[in-house]
Amino acid sequence: MRVLRTFAVIALTMFPAAVGAESVFGIYQTLAGNNGGYAHVEIYPCEEKVCGVVRRAFADSRQEIKDDPALNVRIIWNMKPLGNGRYGGGKIYAVDRDQTFSATMTRKKEGLEVSGCLLLFCSSQLWKPVK
Repeated sequence: MRVLRTFAVIALTMFPAAVGAESVFGIYQTLAGNNGGYAHVEIYPCEEKVCGVVRRAFADSRQEIKDDPALNVRIIWNMKPLGNGRYGGGKIYAVDRDQTFSATMTRKKEGLEVSGCLLLFCSSQLWKPVK
């Protein structure tokens, strides 16, 4: 009986967090870059943080580029969960610009809002989930 009660307390303690948390993990399609191409980025746990790696790359014609140098490049790293679907303290690498930015992410109903900042200049994109 004691074990059952302990399990119930643990389950009730964890349940609100599990219900309120929408997973950020999965594959998202980026917006088109300066060259018109876009990518599919896998967001995954890495240690106690969140990372993202390019899994597929596409030309502006929507043709997949099988030998793109960006494939398997980690472009998001060090994202720390802040609660309520928000992540911060991380970095994002813009392959088409060859620049690294301070970054945040927010899980939205429509997808993943990814923001990068360099000094005072920030830019955001809404990445759509790939089904």
